[in-house]
Amino acid sequence: IVINCKDPEFYQESPAPNAKVSRLEKVSFIASDNTMTDSLIVQVNLEPAKTRIIQNGNGTFTVEADLALPITKDRAWIKVTGHSDDGCQQIHTWDVFVEPDGK
Repeated sequence: IVINCKDPEFYQESPAPNAKVSRLEKVSFIASDNTMTDSLIVQVNLEPAKTRIIQNGNGTFTVEADLALPITKDRAWIKVTGHSDDGCQQIHTWDVFVEPDGK
């Protein structure tokens, strides 16, 4: 069976991949217009984050995710999973480095 579908896309991550920050309390990104928003799951270090989804004028979605507890040191691993409206699943991950002393 060949499934022909278009993956949802996740981009414009904030903080950016491999960014260094002094504290991490929330992350955000853009999801493409073919994303089924009710399928989105955002995790930071495998802990679920509370999401807010805003539809943009061009059909894409701004996704903001608040962490249950701020991360104040070490690496944060952000994982986003979601499905497109035609059934493809996409997993997108990136790291953010938390360095409270700015080094």
